[in-house]
Amino acid sequence: MPKIIGFDGSPFEGGTTSKILANALKGAESIGAETKTIRLKDIITEPFHGIINPVMLKKANLYLALPEQLKKLVPQQVTAATTDHLIPGPILRVIEEMESADGFIIATPTWWGMPSDHVKVLLNFLTMEEYRGWRLQGKVAGFMAVCEEDGGMQNCMLMANMLNHAGVFVPPYCMFFCNKGIEHKDSETAWAEKDQELIGRNVTRLAKILAAADSSIARWGYK
Repeated sequence: MPKIIGFDGSPFEGGTTSKILANALKGAESIGAETKTIRLKDIITEPFHGIINPVMLKKANLYLALPEQLKKLVPQQVTAATTDHLIPGPILRVIEEMESADGFIIATPTWWGMPSDHVKVLLNFLTMEEYRGWRLQGKVAGFMAVCEEDGGMQNCMLMANMLNHAGVFVPPYCMFFCNKGIEHKDSETAWAEKDQELIGRNVTRLAKILAAADSSIARWGYK
């Protein structure tokens, strides 16, 4: 059973962002996914500090480049060097959940064409994936944005760009934005709810395909 995490990036509970995310997770559950919702407002309490401790990372990267025979000769305290101490505990636990999940859906309001501060901080801390062995590689993600006038698709693409660099797959029809500035009749909004659920279904479908595929397909690339 695929595990799909939904990230609510809104500072407000029960708003449009929460509703469209719930619809997406409903779609995931409809084809057999186990889902969980995480409200980033409850997790993100400080900005990204920008520190990655280059000295320690250099040691770790040098170790990873060694032949297997030489790795056995390296003292354990060097091989155990990590960047975990640079990540606040609650955020580290969220990152570890992402690494153990099959996919995730990020929903956020749009401010100046960008995601909320809570989402941006999470994405900034995911910079550490470069030093955690690219553990998000082969995961699947979908993106949802709420905007008042414009910038919703730009918002989705910014989030997708970052996670694509981390090796994450984005299935078709998995970038949805809801424009609150446009009035709709009830008969015209049915497609939107269907598209929201489609994100959850397609993230789950691709997660199932990758789980059944050869590992070289799920983890392709130079990393």
